[in-house]
Amino acid sequence: MSDEVTNTPSEAAAQPAPVAPPAETFGLEYVQQLRGEAAKYRNEKKDAVEAAKAETAQQWQGKISEAGNETAALQVKLDSAQTEMIKVTTALTLGVPSERVVQFAALLKGDSEEDIRSSAESAKELFGDFKKSVPATDPTQGSGGGAIPLNGDPILEALKKAVNR
Repeated sequence: MSDEVTNTPSEAAAQPAPVAPPAETFGLEYVQQLRGEAAKYRNEKKDAVEAAKAETAQQWQGKISEAGNETAALQVKLDSAQTEMIKVTTALTLGVPSERVVQFAALLKGDSEEDIRSSAESAKELFGDFKKSVPATDPTQGSGGGAIPLNGDPILEALKKAVNR
Protein backbone atom coordinates (compact mmCIF):
# COMPACT_ATOMS: atom_id res chain seq x y z
CA MET A 1 0.00 0.00 0.00
CA SER A 2 0.98 3.51 0.05
CA ASP A 3 2.75 5.42 2.69
CA GLU A 4 0.32 8.29 2.59
CA VAL A 5 -1.73 9.10 5.56
CA THR A 6 -5.28 10.05 4.88
CA ASN A 7 -7.56 11.52 7.38
CA THR A 8 -10.99 10.27 7.65
CA PRO A 9 -13.87 12.58 8.37
CA SER A 10 -14.03 11.52 11.95
CA GLU A 11 -10.40 12.46 12.54
CA ALA A 12 -10.83 15.93 10.98
CA ALA A 13 -13.67 16.66 13.32
CA ALA A 14 -11.54 15.72 16.26
CA GLN A 15 -8.86 18.38 15.45
CA PRO A 16 -9.73 21.82 16.79
CA ALA A 17 -10.13 24.71 14.25
CA PRO A 18 -7.76 27.66 14.55
CA VAL A 19 -9.21 30.26 16.85
CA ALA A 20 -9.45 33.87 15.53
CA PRO A 21 -9.02 36.68 18.02
CA PRO A 22 -12.38 37.97 19.09
CA ALA A 23 -13.47 40.99 16.94
CA GLU A 24 -14.22 44.13 18.84
CA THR A 25 -17.75 45.13 18.24
CA PHE A 26 -19.23 48.41 19.27
CA GLY A 27 -22.81 49.12 19.95
CA LEU A 28 -24.94 50.83 17.30
CA GLU A 29 -25.57 53.83 19.54
CA TYR A 30 -21.85 54.36 20.17
CA VAL A 31 -21.04 54.21 16.43
CA GLN A 32 -23.83 56.66 15.61
CA GLN A 33 -22.57 59.00 18.36
CA LEU A 34 -19.04 58.93 16.89
CA ARG A 35 -20.35 59.59 13.38
CA GLY A 36 -22.44 62.48 14.66
CA GLU A 37 -19.42 64.03 16.38
CA ALA A 38 -17.31 63.66 13.23
CA ALA A 39 -20.04 65.30 11.15
CA LYS A 40 -20.32 68.15 13.68
CA TYR A 41 -16.55 68.80 13.49
CA ARG A 42 -16.60 68.69 9.67
CA ASN A 43 -19.40 71.26 9.61
CA GLU A 44 -17.61 73.48 12.14
CA LYS A 45 -14.42 73.33 10.08
CA LYS A 46 -16.33 74.15 6.91
CA ASP A 47 -18.06 77.11 8.59
CA ALA A 48 -14.74 78.37 10.01
CA VAL A 49 -13.10 78.22 6.57
CA GLU A 50 -15.99 80.10 4.96
CA ALA A 51 -15.93 82.74 7.72
CA ALA A 52 -12.18 83.21 7.30
CA LYS A 53 -12.59 83.57 3.54
CA ALA A 54 -15.36 86.12 3.96
CA GLU A 55 -13.36 88.11 6.52
CA THR A 56 -10.28 88.15 4.30
CA ALA A 57 -12.31 89.17 1.26
CA GLN A 58 -13.93 91.97 3.27
CA GLN A 59 -10.55 93.24 4.49
CA TRP A 60 -9.07 93.33 1.00
CA GLN A 61 -12.19 94.59 -0.79
CA GLY A 62 -11.69 98.14 0.49
CA LYS A 63 -8.05 98.14 -0.53
CA ILE A 64 -8.90 96.75 -3.96
CA SER A 65 -11.56 99.38 -4.61
CA GLU A 66 -9.21 102.14 -3.37
CA ALA A 67 -6.48 100.94 -5.72
CA GLY A 68 -9.00 100.84 -8.57
CA ASN A 69 -10.03 104.45 -7.86
CA GLU A 70 -6.41 105.58 -7.76
CA THR A 71 -5.74 103.80 -11.03
CA ALA A 72 -8.73 105.48 -12.67
CA ALA A 73 -7.62 108.92 -11.42
CA LEU A 74 -4.10 108.37 -12.72
CA GLN A 75 -5.47 107.23 -16.08
CA VAL A 76 -7.51 110.44 -16.36
CA LYS A 77 -4.39 112.52 -15.57
CA LEU A 78 -2.38 110.58 -18.13
CA ASP A 79 -4.99 111.10 -20.83
CA SER A 80 -5.15 114.82 -20.03
CA ALA A 81 -1.37 115.16 -20.20
CA GLN A 82 -1.23 113.31 -23.51
CA THR A 83 -3.91 115.59 -24.96
CA GLU A 84 -2.02 118.69 -23.80
CA MET A 85 1.18 117.35 -25.31
CA ILE A 86 -0.55 116.80 -28.65
CA LYS A 87 -1.92 120.36 -28.54
CA VAL A 88 1.48 121.90 -27.80
CA THR A 89 3.19 119.76 -30.44
CA THR A 90 0.58 120.75 -33.01
CA ALA A 91 0.99 124.44 -32.14
CA LEU A 92 4.76 124.19 -32.54
CA THR A 93 4.37 122.34 -35.83
CA LEU A 94 2.21 125.17 -37.19
CA GLY A 95 4.92 127.69 -36.36
CA VAL A 96 3.35 129.45 -33.39
CA PRO A 97 5.96 131.61 -31.61
CA SER A 98 7.25 130.03 -28.42
CA GLU A 99 5.84 132.75 -26.14
CA ARG A 100 2.33 132.13 -27.49
CA VAL A 101 2.35 128.32 -27.67
CA VAL A 102 0.61 127.77 -24.33
CA GLN A 103 -2.11 130.33 -25.06
CA PHE A 104 -2.67 128.92 -28.55
CA ALA A 105 -2.78 125.34 -27.24
CA ALA A 106 -5.40 126.33 -24.66
CA LEU A 107 -7.68 127.47 -27.49
CA LEU A 108 -7.54 124.16 -29.32
CA LYS A 109 -10.48 121.76 -29.01
CA GLY A 110 -10.76 118.01 -29.43
CA ASP A 111 -9.52 114.80 -27.90
CA SER A 112 -7.99 112.99 -30.85
CA GLU A 113 -4.98 114.13 -32.84
CA GLU A 114 -7.08 114.72 -35.97
CA ASP A 115 -9.61 116.89 -34.11
CA ILE A 116 -6.84 118.94 -32.52
CA ARG A 117 -5.05 119.40 -35.85
CA SER A 118 -8.22 120.63 -37.59
CA SER A 119 -8.94 122.98 -34.68
CA ALA A 120 -5.38 124.33 -34.86
CA GLU A 121 -5.60 124.94 -38.58
CA SER A 122 -8.90 126.80 -38.24
CA ALA A 123 -7.50 128.88 -35.36
CA LYS A 124 -4.43 129.73 -37.43
CA GLU A 125 -6.66 130.84 -40.31
CA LEU A 126 -8.65 132.99 -37.88
CA PHE A 127 -5.61 134.66 -36.30
CA GLY A 128 -3.44 134.74 -39.41
CA ASP A 129 0.28 134.23 -39.51
CA PHE A 130 2.24 134.77 -36.37
CA LYS A 131 5.02 136.90 -37.84
CA LYS A 132 6.21 139.38 -35.28
CA SER A 133 8.30 141.72 -37.38
CA VAL A 134 6.81 143.88 -40.08
CA PRO A 135 9.29 145.19 -42.58
CA ALA A 136 9.83 148.91 -42.29
CA THR A 137 8.36 150.95 -45.12
CA ASP A 138 8.76 154.56 -46.16
CA PRO A 139 5.31 156.05 -46.83
CA THR A 140 6.77 158.77 -48.97
CA GLN A 141 8.44 156.35 -51.33
CA GLY A 142 7.04 156.56 -54.83
CA SER A 143 5.31 159.90 -54.28
CA GLY A 144 7.85 161.85 -56.18
CA GLY A 145 11.27 163.14 -55.52
CA GLY A 146 12.48 166.01 -53.54
CA ALA A 147 12.36 166.93 -49.92
CA ILE A 148 9.08 167.59 -48.24
CA PRO A 149 8.80 170.90 -46.47
CA LEU A 150 8.11 170.47 -42.75
CA ASN A 151 5.21 172.88 -42.62
CA GLY A 152 3.12 172.32 -45.66
CA ASP A 153 0.48 170.24 -47.38
CA PRO A 154 2.85 167.49 -48.55
CA ILE A 155 3.33 166.32 -44.89
CA LEU A 156 -0.41 166.31 -44.32
CA GLU A 157 -0.92 164.35 -47.52
CA ALA A 158 1.77 161.81 -46.56
CA LEU A 159 0.08 161.28 -43.18
CA LYS A 160 -3.33 160.83 -44.78
CA LYS A 161 -1.87 158.34 -47.21
CA ALA A 162 -0.17 156.40 -44.37
CA VAL A 163 -3.41 156.26 -42.35
CA ASN A 164 -5.48 155.37 -45.46
CA ARG A 165 -7.86 158.24 -45.13
